[in-house]
Order: sequence, then C-alpha cells, then structure tokens
Amino acid sequence: MTLPVLHNTGVLYRRILSQFPQDISLAFAYGSGVFKQHGTNQGQMEKNMLDFVIAVDDPVTWHTMNLLQNRKHYSILKLLGPTKISSIQNDHGASIYYNTLSACG
Repeated sequence: MTLPVLHNTGVLYRRILSQFPQDISLAFAYGSGVFKQHGTNQGQMEKNMLDFVIAVDDPVTWHTMNLLQNRKHYSILKLLGPTKISSIQNDHGASIYYNTLSACG
C-alpha cells in the first residue's frame, strides 16, 4: 500500500532542517503532517504539525551547536548544558532526546 504524501515536501523539509546544525547523520519526517489523512484537503494538511527524527553521531557537539543556534527549542534542560542533555538522552529511556518545543518556520 502506498501512502499519499504532500506535494513539494522535499523543499519544505530541507528548509526546516537547514535551521539546525548540519552535522546530521540521518533525518526523517513522519506523522500526520507528512502523510495525507483521510478526509483532509491540501490546505488542512499544510497546517498539521511536522515531526522529525534527527540522528547525529556526536550528541554533545550537536547539542552544543544547537543550543547556540536554537536555544528556545530547549526546555529548562538548556540550563544544564549539552553534556548533561546528552547524558540524559543516552542514559534514560530509548536514548532519544524528544523535544516538543521546536518551532521552525
């Protein structure tokens, strides 16, 4: 089964990812903002939230750069610094730093 995808999304995804440090090993978008949902039109789809997974080889360096570029994307953890953020990411749960606060546009 092929899922319908929004048209011209590649440019949008590259524009969003360009707002992050470029030392990215892998990135992909998923969810309702990527795949057309039953009963929605193109205009509604463009308003949906986009979710991204960004994988990096060196989380401390990446968080260091991202804190400089996008400090507002972080919760109170930003006060602990990139080493502690990476430690929390690597030592707890699924080894993922899940950030709901990023707003790119």
